[in-house]
Amino acid sequence: YHLVVGALPSIAPFLDRLRSGSMKVFLHAGKKVVSPVLSMLGVANSAFFTPSDPPLSQPFHFCTPKMYFDLSTRPLYPRVEYVPEYLRGFRHALQASMTGPHPCGSRTDGIVILSRGNGSRSITNEAELATELATLGRPVTILDPEPSRFAQLLEALSHAELVIGGHGANMANMIYAPEGTKVVEIVPQVIFPLEDYHFRDLAGALNFTYAPVGQTVQADEYNRSMASDPMTMDKAVNSYAVDVKKITAVVKSMLY
Repeated sequence: YHLVVGALPSIAPFLDRLRSGSMKVFLHAGKKVVSPVLSMLGVANSAFFTPSDPPLSQPFHFCTPKMYFDLSTRPLYPRVEYVPEYLRGFRHALQASMTGPHPCGSRTDGIVILSRGNGSRSITNEAELATELATLGRPVTILDPEPSRFAQLLEALSHAELVIGGHGANMANMIYAPEGTKVVEIVPQVIFPLEDYHFRDLAGALNFTYAPVGQTVQADEYNRSMASDPMTMDKAVNSYAVDVKKITAVVKSMLY
């Protein structure tokens, strides 16, 4: 989430220098997420410099005459985790550099489900949801937004009028959706605190129409031990079933 909506857009102002080789970008754990995107923006793999995979056998050192740190969100942290101006600049740069799908260009009529695959907070009856959404007469795509399939992600989102998904980092991929996209977020209703403002704020910054749908999580669908620890709460819900009729009704109201 932070790499997609924070780190990537903050790089946009420096794209010309990264393309020319006069500047490099330091990324480590997030390189596999960021590099496919920057590659489409014309940034060569040589622009990255990273240490080896952890654990490091020794401290990693580098020397440079100038270094940029982006701390522009910190005064309002944790609520503000990105800069809208950077988001707009990033989307403009992506659209301008692409010769294939234009995910930030004209919208069409598709529905894209941003899946969480088999990760935490995954939807157990996702296929059933897709079938029900298809009754609205729109093409429905279930998209697993893996970094290795970035081109397919762009292709699917380039046809989206509406994106929908369960609360989680998968929803950050809405930043590649066309102008005017509608967003439906399925928000798990649980007995422990759940930070759920991220994608409402992000949709607003992108000027997307947004609607949340609450989905009660049953007692046997979450781990009580993990739910009691603030450090593991985000993984406490393993998977849950959704009310496909309720969600489809909300989607229908957004489309018509």
